[in-house]
Amino acid sequence: MAVNTIQELIGLLNQIDTDATVLAAIVNDSATATANGPGPGLVTTRLGNNVRNVQKVIADIENNIISGIRPNIQDEGATIVDSPDGINFVGSSVTVTDVSGVATVTIADPSVSKSGTPVDNQVAVWTGNGPIEGNSTLTFDGAVLTVNAPSAPSLNITDSNDATTLLATIINPGTPVAIIGTTTAHALRFQTSNTPRVSITPAGLVGIGTNNPSQLLTLEAETPVIRLNDLSSTNAGEIYTDNSRLVIAADVDNLVSSTEISFALDGAEVMKLFDSNLILTNNGYVQATKRINAQIGASYTLALEDTNGIVTMDNGSANTVVIDPVSTTAYPVGYVVEVIQLGTGATTIDAGVGVTLNGVSAGNGTLTAQYDVVRLRHIAPDVWIVSGNIGAIA
Repeated sequence: MAVNTIQELIGLLNQIDTDATVLAAIVNDSATATANGPGPGLVTTRLGNNVRNVQKVIADIENNIISGIRPNIQDEGATIVDSPDGINFVGSSVTVTDVSGVATVTIADPSVSKSGTPVDNQVAVWTGNGPIEGNSTLTFDGAVLTVNAPSAPSLNITDSNDATTLLATIINPGTPVAIIGTTTAHALRFQTSNTPRVSITPAGLVGIGTNNPSQLLTLEAETPVIRLNDLSSTNAGEIYTDNSRLVIAADVDNLVSSTEISFALDGAEVMKLFDSNLILTNNGYVQATKRINAQIGASYTLALEDTNGIVTMDNGSANTVVIDPVSTTAYPVGYVVEVIQLGTGATTIDAGVGVTLNGVSAGNGTLTAQYDVVRLRHIAPDVWIVSGNIGAIA
């Protein structure tokens, strides 16, 4: 049966196509029809191959060339597309796959449209006049999301309100390099347990434990520690700071029999801390200024911080420098100090109870004159030697 008027076409398209009369009528009514069915002017019924002219009619309806028609497409009484508010389809074919005897196309959003012309190998989701815009959410429910391209495959996540873009890409001029970061002047942060851990500012400053690093690398914590573990041994070193110290430590777990802290310049070791001693290498030397502890009183007891320093006694009357026993002041073995008599009053070196001075228990001796110098050395626990301009030890 041929279709002569729009009204007849409307009537036919609203029928249930149980005998293929609608498809046959559309095919036979087209002057340019080329049938791919059994013969010229014929059409394969139901879900056959020859659907070219059906697509043309649908396209004419969607482009308002034929208006006022809303087709219901059915197969054996099962509705495939049921009264959507609007459908715009741009393509060459629609395929319905039979899954367990049921073929269903569902339109969840009552208004789904696509504007523009798709290109080869392009798949997108549209909710307006552009790809993925408006209050839209793209959800991927699968194991792997793959972006595959022969050059610079990329994934961009952009906040259009703040003009911020997160980029994951691979650049491959020569050796390929993977890049994750921002393409805009915004910070990049890494976090765990919903807490920021590492932050990189737009200027490239890296913060660990802080979002506001002040230097190229900033660590922030109650006691920030950098730990270095040697995989070939049990040696571990740490650099850390606390309320009052900067600590550089070797063998922090005390698992290695002998360790040292070495200092090198120009590719060569110049100094090391080894076995509680400071050792110079390569014929080095120590350049230091001695601490001077100026005293003007009648008596002064040597302190721990006087080691390798100078104590001056400037008094017009007799005065005394006292050496405590180790039980009172824990002078280390090797402690050395110089004493100078600056004043006119005689300065006496006095060993405390239990302290031996030049072989004399609780001994003492007096410097011979103003401006004389003596040196005190702690050579064993509570055993001292005094040398220089001093009289006999009594």
